[in-house]
This record gives sequence, C-alpha cells and structure tokens, in this order.
Amino acid sequence: EHRFPIPIEIDEDDINEALRGGMVMRVVYLEDNEVAEPVETAGRPQRVLDLRPTQDALRTADQLGRPVAILRIGSRVPNVSEGQDWDNFLFGCPAWTTLKPIPTKQMLIDRGNLPATANTGSISDRR
Repeated sequence: EHRFPIPIEIDEDDINEALRGGMVMRVVYLEDNEVAEPVETAGRPQRVLDLRPTQDALRTADQLGRPVAILRIGSRVPNVSEGQDWDNFLFGCPAWTTLKPIPTKQMLIDRGNLPATANTGSISDRR
C-alpha cells in the first residue's frame, strides 16, 4: 500500500452526486499495452470513462486492462425488502454482513453467560 500508491482523483461532480444520495464508483485499472491509446497523460487529470448504471464497471475495466482498485462513495444502501439483487449491488463480492456488537460484561452477566461475582480460591491441578 505504501510502495505502490494508487492515485484516485475525485472531482466536484462526483462529490455532489454522492451528497445527493447517488452511488459513485471508480475502478482503477492498469492499461493493457496491446489496446491502450497512445496518449500523453502526465500533468493532466485522470482519464475517466462514464458508464450507464446498468453497465458493469468491473467487467469494463477488465476488458481494458487489469483492475487494481475499486472505490465506492455515496449513500446507496441495499433494499432487500424490494428484492434487491445482492450480486449486482456488491458486484460479485462476498455477501455483506452486519456485525453483531461485542457484548459488554454486564450483558454477559444478564444472559447468564458470566457469573456476577468471581469465584475466590485457588486452582489446583488434580489428576
């Protein structure tokens, strides 16, 4: 992560789209030298290819080269109650799971998983 940083430029339009509740996704890829356009890019903004929401950005990047990073910003959330297709939402990533909160000591005592008072005495090795 420190030896080969990947610069990602986010412009004002992307920020505004995310603030409006839209989903902005960037897939950064290394161009395939067999199909890359011979364009001088030094000192210029990153080249961006805008896709329709129905297009698969990862597949498009894979056709143009080798994807190396995915950045998603925005407030789009899956709506399972409306039959949201998880594979399309996560682009084939492992299923999203809400992590359970770590129980506090008091919660464990209330559930009976932990004694309210610690046992006193010593532990011996009996055989």
